[in-house]
Amino acid sequence: MAFLADEPSFEEASRALYRNSKVSFDAAIVSWPTDIKDFIMDKFMAISDLHNGVHS
Repeated sequence: MAFLADEPSFEEASRALYRNSKVSFDAAIVSWPTDIKDFIMDKFMAISDLHNGVHS
């Protein structure tokens, strides 16, 4: 996520990622460009699955 460091709410998004909080993560990235949000949300969901013990 380092390439997004200048995006609004980057720090909040990072904290939400580490807390595995989808609601907070969604709220933090709401103003980001759609293509970036889609890409990052895919990554968030993959990390969330690992965190929750889901193996694909």
